Amino acid sequence: KIIGLLARKAAAGSNSLLSLISNLEELPFDEEFRVKVTDGSLVTTTDIFRDVSQTLKEKCLSENSWSLDEKNLEGVRFRLSSGGFFMIRQSLHDPVISVQVESISKDEAYAKVLKPLTDLFSKYDTVVDVSTMM
Repeated sequence: KIIGLLARKAAAGSNSLLSLISNLEELPFDEEFRVKVTDGSLVTTTDIFRDVSQTLKEKCLSENSWSLDEKNLEGVRFRLSSGGFFMIRQSLHDPVISVQVESISKDEAYAKVLKPLTDLFSKYDTVVDVSTMM
C-alpha cells in the first residue's frame, strides 16, 4: 500500500515519503512482550494462540475500547479507541506468542491490554510464562 501511495504521490508531483510521514507522532508506550510456552511444543503454542485469538476477537464485540484490525497480515491486531493498538502473533520457530503494544501511556497499556491478556493467558498457567507482561 505504501509503495502504491508513493507512486501516486510521485506521479502527482507531491512531496517525498519523509515529508509525508514527518508529522506522525510515536505513541509514548511501545513495547513487545514474549509469552513463552514452557512445554516447548509448537503444537501447544498453536492451540493456545488460536484459542486466545478467537477469545480476543469475540471480546471485541463487548469491549468498546477495542476493535479488530482485519487488514493486518502479521498476526491478530486490535486497535485501541485511544489511537494505539496491540497485536499477538505466534512465532513460527519457537514456542512463543509475541504481544506488541503501542499506547498513549504505560498505565493505559497495563489497564486496557496487558492485564486482560494476562488474565486470559492465566487459564494456561501450567504451560505459559507471562512474567514479561507483568
